[in-house]
Amino acid sequence: MIEPENRRQTEFELETLVDAVPQHLVVLHGDGRRLYANQAVRDFHGLTLEEFLAEPIENCFHLEDLPNYSSLRDSGIAREETWESEVRLRGKDGQYRWFLIRAKPLRNEKGLVARWYLTRTDIEDRKQTERELRQMVDAIPQHVVVLAADGRALYVNKVASDFYGHTLEECLDPAKLNEKVHPEDLASYLNIRQRGISIGLPFQTEVRLHSRSGEYRWFLVLFNPLLDGQGHAVRWYATATDIQDRKQAEEALRRSEDRLRLLLEFTNKLVTKLELRELLRAVAGSLRKVIACDAIAVFLPHSDGDSLRSFVVDFPQSKGFLREELQVSAEKRPMSLEYPLAAMVFRTGKAWVGNDHDLLQLGFKNPLALAEGLKTGCVLPILCCDSVLGVLAVGRREPKPFDPYEVDLLRQVADQVAIAIVNALAVEDRKQAEEALLRSAEQLAAQKAQLDELFEQAPEGVVLLDVEDRVLRINPEFTRIFGYTPDEVIGRPIND
Repeated sequence: MIEPENRRQTEFELETLVDAVPQHLVVLHGDGRRLYANQAVRDFHGLTLEEFLAEPIENCFHLEDLPNYSSLRDSGIAREETWESEVRLRGKDGQYRWFLIRAKPLRNEKGLVARWYLTRTDIEDRKQTERELRQMVDAIPQHVVVLAADGRALYVNKVASDFYGHTLEECLDPAKLNEKVHPEDLASYLNIRQRGISIGLPFQTEVRLHSRSGEYRWFLVLFNPLLDGQGHAVRWYATATDIQDRKQAEEALRRSEDRLRLLLEFTNKLVTKLELRELLRAVAGSLRKVIACDAIAVFLPHSDGDSLRSFVVDFPQSKGFLREELQVSAEKRPMSLEYPLAAMVFRTGKAWVGNDHDLLQLGFKNPLALAEGLKTGCVLPILCCDSVLGVLAVGRREPKPFDPYEVDLLRQVADQVAIAIVNALAVEDRKQAEEALLRSAEQLAAQKAQLDELFEQAPEGVVLLDVEDRVLRINPEFTRIFGYTPDEVIGRPIND
């Protein structure tokens, strides 16, 4: 058994040793009451031991950090488990410094927590470095995200949070971040991200992200791991670079190439000997490769001159309402007709681009476009020399309006269709002229045959002379009367 004198000596030596430790040490009772603080703690706060033990905790801690610290401390003490927290503590000069507080329990022979030993490590320099690093990262004109080894977001720089319109805490919420990814890109993005993080090698992907202004923009996202000595990823650093302009340039180039390819196909088809209907069907098939649409129709004037007919309809999923040979009036009051929009465009020569609501506002209550479920459309006049030859109509069931590029391309298609119609009309005119000439030749041949028959069967002697009175032909009665055969008189003057 240790003598009282020896116990006091031991406690004195222990206190002396603890006070010599440059790290802050605080001892708490099992229930959390303060029992002791070493010299480093007392010197930092400028308090004696008695003053420190009596000092209200709110006088030592930064008030913004106290709620979180108290919650962690109370929870740790209740669970009798180790806990830690980063807090700002006020020194004797009134300034706050960051400390990392770690607490471990000391149990008695019955296994109950008799003491808590707290170490307080000054991390102000580390925090300052982190602040400077964050300031530098926030100044980078890219989205920067720091992730844990498992992919959890730990930090998002100001450029990214400003883009999303979220606070830092909201940006660290996986659900919030996933909401910012375009729905069409989300599954692919998450799959690539999960696979890349599991492999542990740098990877990249392109994704559309939703800004606070409400638009989606394309970003190139690069993921790079920070590896430990064993080659395991301990952090991931992701940067997102706005490539919207590049994507738009690529899209513009692709569209330009598609347009040139499409128009070249049209040009090649125009020189073929296809009948007009087949030619226009081929044009419709090519058009689908460039513009997303559900229905394509070409309306041409009917032979009666008072109506249009749906000359060509390319509508694979049609409900059967819109079909070829459907006739619509081109008169001034087309309101009660099934498909008056084509008639209006044909009559006015002005294009129409809009949606189903626009049709209703025009007073068209039962057009076939609505019956077929079409939500948006582009209807253009087919023009040649300021004359309207017909109407090109394109529609789709998706409520996506036709953008200026698509409308411009359709205008060029309408111009090509106009060429096809003019060529077809020219061919038709030539064909009709040839047929008329053939009929005239046949009529002349028939008339000549009749004259020949009359000449040969005339009851009188008949002689046919040229302008110089030479005999061209004589009939059988002439030979009988005068006794001359054709060989004797043909080619000789009649006076001989």
